[in-house]
Amino acid sequence: MGKLFRLETLILATNNIQGNIPSSLSDCSSLCVIDLSENMLEGTIPSKLGNLTKLEDLTFAKNNLTGYIPLSFANLSSLNNLILLYNKFEGPIPSELGNLNLLLQINIGINNFSGQFPSSIFNLSSLVILGVVKNRFYGHLPSDLFTTLPNLMELYVGDNLYQETVHLLKNLDRLISP
Repeated sequence: MGKLFRLETLILATNNIQGNIPSSLSDCSSLCVIDLSENMLEGTIPSKLGNLTKLEDLTFAKNNLTGYIPLSFANLSSLNNLILLYNKFEGPIPSELGNLNLLLQINIGINNFSGQFPSSIFNLSSLVILGVVKNRFYGHLPSDLFTTLPNLMELYVGDNLYQETVHLLKNLDRLISP
């Protein structure tokens, strides 16, 4: 796979692919989109994927992946969408992800992430969707969440260990119902 230097888009979703994510994927230096969702992938995310600086969309949803989000993901300066929901990831979220200023969506719900959610991510003013539902995050969400995230349209924080999320409602300018 590492010889596909010109490959820009890799979508292999819903193919019953088994095994680990190959670290040689990081040799495909032109990749902008990776979607390996709804397969049967196991193991951890190779840290070498952090070398894919052109990567804009990364989706590993609905697999059996474990481990942590690699610290090397802080190098994904072009990343718009990080979608890791429905896996078995654990541990804290790297605060360095808060430096990815182009992020529009972080959806890491339904995993085993834990700890306090990094405050640096609440400064990503471009963020439109933040999904962290069904993890083990604790502490307080900032009361100025909708001020620091002015473009936020979808927020999913349920089924965590947060204290008093009701205070967020008083800072809503508008609420849109589907």
